[in-house]
Amino acid sequence: MSHALNVAIVGGGPVGLTLAVILQNAGHRVRIFERDAGPEVRISGGTLDLHRELGQRALHAAGLLEGFHRLARITRQRAADPSGVVLMDEVPEAPEIDRTDLRRLALGALAKDTVRWGRKLSALNGTELHFEDGSREEAALVIGADGGRSRVRPHVTDVEPRETGTFVMQGEIGRPFESAPDFAALTNGGNLMVRGRGVLFFSTTRGDGSINFYVSTRQPDAQVRELLADWAPPFQQALTAASGLTPLPMRVVPADWQRRPDAGPVTVVGDAAHLMPPFGGVGVNIGLVNVLHLANALKSHAPVLEALREYEREMRQLALPAQIDTAQSELMLHSDVPLEELMAARDSR
Repeated sequence: MSHALNVAIVGGGPVGLTLAVILQNAGHRVRIFERDAGPEVRISGGTLDLHRELGQRALHAAGLLEGFHRLARITRQRAADPSGVVLMDEVPEAPEIDRTDLRRLALGALAKDTVRWGRKLSALNGTELHFEDGSREEAALVIGADGGRSRVRPHVTDVEPRETGTFVMQGEIGRPFESAPDFAALTNGGNLMVRGRGVLFFSTTRGDGSINFYVSTRQPDAQVRELLADWAPPFQQALTAASGLTPLPMRVVPADWQRRPDAGPVTVVGDAAHLMPPFGGVGVNIGLVNVLHLANALKSHAPVLEALREYEREMRQLALPAQIDTAQSELMLHSDVPLEELMAARDSR
């Protein structure tokens, strides 16, 4: 693209921030509108495993890869059974990074005041953004990086999120070695996966030692404590120590959507474009690679709408197979398939 664009990105997660760095480095005027009150707001969720051939490619294009390797760490992966017996203990090659560290890294690469904090989108009129605080902003290109419940997406396509049939409860333990020492010892400072009778328990350990965990099932209306009632004491410790359990019904935004004929210079990236459950471990990776596709399309095509259509074609080609693989993993992880078979399926991808 031969001229600089006035770009508004709605959402300051990993995908939105990385896109902003790449576009800003390319000479575009970029503003991010993020609903969080400020950069110090704690981000929930587990660590991010960014693959060399996927997410790390985008970080390299943004000039963030060196910083990523400085902040990321190799995280031990364990599998156990509900009685607490360790079945697998390995150290993978791929490093993981805390979401807060990745946010801090990307913010450090952006020009001052690129991110407008505390700005929650309420409406979009063409490319005029309306926020809940009553303010308005205008842009030449609006990009929604605002997650599965995107407020930007309805202005691009008619596709809507649909539930996958899996239900997740998320918990966090701030100081596990104090409040859940047996569970903390079982995780051994890394990630832990446990499966039992259609229930999946998965936890990740952050750099500060805090633990984020998920309990997922395909049994509607199931209660977490009932699901884990006969599991070993370390898991009971985790439930007791958790600072609240947040229900998260799993949803997917099918990536085979088509742009509405009347859609203007507006598009979506990341979960807003192709939300998928975490069971394949590739959602953020796919979002970051598609950031590259969008940036390259804007660089290679003069008309903005043509560039957006090209990006969306590439997005579908990459995201659809990932969604299919993730759906298969989702069913297998909540089945009675032996762990060895699951690991073989993972390694064959």
